[in-house]
Amino acid sequence: MLSPTDHALKPAQPVVHVKCPLCGQRVPKESYFVHATAERWVLEKIQAAHPEWVEQDGGCRPCYEYYKQL
Repeated sequence: MLSPTDHALKPAQPVVHVKCPLCGQRVPKESYFVHATAERWVLEKIQAAHPEWVEQDGGCRPCYEYYKQL
């Protein structure tokens, strides 16, 4: 049986970072594909500003929020 302190004995999983293709910032991988649930019009704004970008390239939440506000 595990005790409440057993979790302290296991090393924490490292946070994996990826580079956003829109802004170049390193962001946690789990927030990288925030656009997957985005409205189509936001994706169209991103593609207009970055013609080389495709949805599979991903993007970070700050970039998504930026284009959503335009």
